[in-house]
Amino acid sequence: MDPSQQGPGTAVCPACGQFQRASPQTWDVETPRRTNPWTRCDACGSYSLVGSYSLDEEVAHTEELPWGQLQAGLELNRFKHRMFVTALRTIARHRPPPARVLDVGCSFGGFPIEARAAGYDVCGMDITPAAVEHVKSLGMEAECCPIADELVGVPDGTVDVVTCLDCHSLWPDQPAQLAAVHRKLAPNGILVLRVVDKSWMFAIGRRLVRVSPGLAKRVMREAVNDNRFSMPVHQLRRLLGQQGFTVIDVSIWDALHSDETRWPAKLSFVVGAALWPVTHRNVGPGAVIVARANGQPDTDG
Repeated sequence: MDPSQQGPGTAVCPACGQFQRASPQTWDVETPRRTNPWTRCDACGSYSLVGSYSLDEEVAHTEELPWGQLQAGLELNRFKHRMFVTALRTIARHRPPPARVLDVGCSFGGFPIEARAAGYDVCGMDITPAAVEHVKSLGMEAECCPIADELVGVPDGTVDVVTCLDCHSLWPDQPAQLAAVHRKLAPNGILVLRVVDKSWMFAIGRRLVRVSPGLAKRVMREAVNDNRFSMPVHQLRRLLGQQGFTVIDVSIWDALHSDETRWPAKLSFVVGAALWPVTHRNVGPGAVIVARANGQPDTDG
């Protein structure tokens, strides 16, 4: 079953694509998407939003939020500048310019602008028409589409680097999107993911339900924000291997968005960065993962 068709009568994890038990435990979480049930995947440990996916509804929802609007989107670009520069340094170690870069979820062009200035040939894709038009107005290629396979101007096997910074947890079918990205990459091409992972925080929240329901709701809301799922980093590494990638670097600290990031989040990144080399389990808000495309995806998972 296509996870994008997930609904109340089905149980398919959008993070790993595996079927779940027929009646999974759920927790109601209030987010910008209103109050909806969330569940935990038995196969990969991800927490995900329960319900059907509609691209039109996702676009409309994004356009209602600050990061789906031009001025707020440009301010978010400024805020994330540190992370963009850090990602570029990481890319340059593996694929220095000149090289072809595809930015999946390009939004209002924060990363493409920086990558072009560094000497890369950049194109972008996003589901929000206004964001795509803005990137095109800056003189860069961009297409409005939900999955890399639908890109008209980017033939398979022609991209040296694919970046996906902060949007993987909005995909309705992560395995399908990763497979599509793999097809766009040239042999030994590089995928750079800035991933959101606060699954550990959700786990704390659900254990607080019986002790303090109000606190539990606040913790779970902070854990998921506006995302559709939260996947543990170590499980995402495994999924990347199944999709024909070899993970060559993981950094917790490089995922820090800005020097202006709130101190509790900074502290979480510090703790996460310290513990990752020892435990290979993430307890920070996110991570930057670098993976090399090699071979064909393991479609049997």
